[in-house]
Amino acid sequence: MISLKIRSASFVRMVGMFTGVLVLALSGSAVRADDLRLDRRWEESLSQSERGGRSERGGRENRYPGRETSYDCMDGNKLIPVDNAVVLKWKSNTQNGWHARAYVEGTVSRIFPVRNDHDHFEIQIGPNKDDVLEVVYNTHFGELPTIEIGDRVQACGDFINAFAQNGPYAASPSGAIIHWVHMNPRNQGHEHGFVVVEGQLYGNRYSKGRRH
Repeated sequence: MISLKIRSASFVRMVGMFTGVLVLALSGSAVRADDLRLDRRWEESLSQSERGGRSERGGRENRYPGRETSYDCMDGNKLIPVDNAVVLKWKSNTQNGWHARAYVEGTVSRIFPVRNDHDHFEIQIGPNKDDVLEVVYNTHFGELPTIEIGDRVQACGDFINAFAQNGPYAASPSGAIIHWVHMNPRNQGHEHGFVVVEGQLYGNRYSKGRRH
C-alpha cells in the first residue's frame, strides 16, 4: 500500500512537470508567433510600391497616385497619408516639445553634421522659407546614400516641435524635427517608421554595428 502511494505521488509530480513544460513551450510559441505577425505586418506595410503600387493587404491601389514611391505609414491601426500642411500647422500652433505621428515629403534644403550615429538634414515641405523640418535618422538601421541638396525625401516617424531647448535636447535649427524614421526592432513604444530618398527605402534593417 505504501509503495502504491509513493508511485502515485511520483506520477502526479511527473504529470505536473510535463504540464509546466508544455505551458512554457506553448507560451514561447505564442510569443514567436506574435513576433512573426509583427514582422509580417512591417514587411506588408512597406510592400505597396515594391509590387507596382499595390498593397498585399487586400490588393488595394496606390493611395497616393502621381508619386513614384508610396509606403504605408501607420499610427496604431490607422493609415496616415502624406500631409505636409498639417505638420506645418503643428509647427506653428503647438508648444515646444509637442509631438505626434507624421508622414511628410519634400526636398533636401540643408545638410547638418552627423552626430552620435545619426544623420541630420533638413527638408523643405512648403512654399515659404520657414516651411522646413529636420530629419533625424539613426544609421544603425542602414546607412543612407550621400544626401545632396535637392534630393526628394519622404519620412514617416514622430514629429516633435523643437524651436527651443527641451530638457537635455537642443533646439532644432529647423524649428521642428521628425525622428524614429526607421523600424522598431522591439515592436513596442513606437510605430515602425522609414525614410525614402529618391525612391529608395531606408530604415528597414537593424544592425548594432556602427557605421564606418
